Amino acid sequence: MDRFIIDNWTQEDYNSLILYLKSQADLKYRDFHSKLIPNCDKEYFIGIRVPVMRKLGKAIAKGNPRSFLKVCGNKYYEESMLYGIVTCSIKTESFSDFSSLMESFVKRMNNWALCDSCKFTELKKYKEEYFSYIEKYLNSDNPWEIRYGIITMFEYKEDKKYLDDILVRLKNINYDHYYVKMAKAWLTAELFAFHKDEVFNFLKKNYYDKETFLMTCSKIRDSRRVSDKDKEEIKEFKKVSLDKL
Repeated sequence: MDRFIIDNWTQEDYNSLILYLKSQADLKYRDFHSKLIPNCDKEYFIGIRVPVMRKLGKAIAKGNPRSFLKVCGNKYYEESMLYGIVTCSIKTESFSDFSSLMESFVKRMNNWALCDSCKFTELKKYKEEYFSYIEKYLNSDNPWEIRYGIITMFEYKEDKKYLDDILVRLKNINYDHYYVKMAKAWLTAELFAFHKDEVFNFLKKNYYDKETFLMTCSKIRDSRRVSDKDKEEIKEFKKVSLDKL
């Protein structure tokens, strides 16, 4: 991987990277992975496993990551994944720098896997500011931007300071898209694990449509952070609530 620690990326360097990725392709993994992302054609994937991608991204980040971003293409899923990994590794100079970098990655998102791939190492520096900033993604008409905004709020799930605002945001997202609904359910389940009483009261108000509600109950019952007692309570609550939806 050391050959991709580069200070000034050229198109020739980038072409070499693509050739390297193709030489490492696992076609069985490509076929499997493409089935998990049904809105993208199989040809969009080269077939590189995530640990390999992260190792490669780490090497690129040791050189000049911003130079890499300037030449990075988006023909293949792995290119956009690398773009995200490298973007999230950059030490930012200001909130404007951070939000601009993340915006450039968000524009590439066209599936759930890219939305979920961010490792927000820099977010802690701008936590308050970015919480307000991501409202624009939640109000988008692009389902992948909405999902990104929801996934970003996972970074705030343990802090009760943000809980009420997160629940209001979840209530107000009514975009009819499977991966948006699943993200809502997933975040709600995570919040339930840390703030059971508040989230249970939220669910009792029937803000969610039937599909999202069922997803949420399922996610809560799948969570390792939720006790068996609370899982049983959710199971009974689901039975009682279905007639009201």
